[in-house]
Amino acid sequence: MQAEEPQDATIVVTGDKRPRPISESITRTEVVDRKEIEEQGARNLSDVLRNHPGIEVREGIRGQEIRMQGLDPEYVLILIDGDRVTGRIDGAIDLSRIKAEEIERIEIIKGP
Repeated sequence: MQAEEPQDATIVVTGDKRPRPISESITRTEVVDRKEIEEQGARNLSDVLRNHPGIEVREGIRGQEIRMQGLDPEYVLILIDGDRVTGRIDGAIDLSRIKAEEIERIEIIKGP
């Protein structure tokens, strides 16, 4: 018999596709929930990510783009509901296209 997870526990699906508590994840994962997004007064995804350590949001000719841990946008994977976001221009996604009111939660995974 397995012990039950508390109802409010955050579960992450890892590379081996087995659900496990975020505390057992082998990669560093930060979760931004709806409440935090609303408290920030964010208008879009770039506003939400702008204040997180290791993330730089820049205004470029392609719109607002992200760099993570010094890596250019083409090395950052952005998924919505598990699907790769389309519309990359020279490897970058315009983060201002994704409105804050459409975001329930964000998982920032820094690692392989």
